[in-house]
Amino acid sequence: YNMLDDAIKRAERFSKHILVGEPDRDGVAQILKIHTRNRQLDPELNIDALVDEMYKIRTVGSDIKFITKLAKENMMERLGLYEKMENGTFKASDMENAMINQADFMNAIESFKKQHRTSSRKPIGYNI
Repeated sequence: YNMLDDAIKRAERFSKHILVGEPDRDGVAQILKIHTRNRQLDPELNIDALVDEMYKIRTVGSDIKFITKLAKENMMERLGLYEKMENGTFKASDMENAMINQADFMNAIESFKKQHRTSSRKPIGYNI
């Protein structure tokens, strides 16, 4: 709060100051559900294990969205779909049975941890 310009903090600029912290485990599960809603997921996918791992590393909504995107990219790489696109041999039918599996997600989580994680995260917002 102290880092904000005084003009932003003047009376009536914002009616409430709300602390937005990290989601709890249920919050992580709900956010993951939102970001995987229109994705083809392997029926053997262990959602609970993914939620536990994402909760353990303190992910927030944007992190979960990013991890889901990485998991899809991992699936496309695993199935050789990028190569087919480059070679001009990709067909829409190649996506019919393409499913994101546990390894795709776990690799995405590991990549995320290596690239984007710092040891601590400050909450967004303010205390009322």
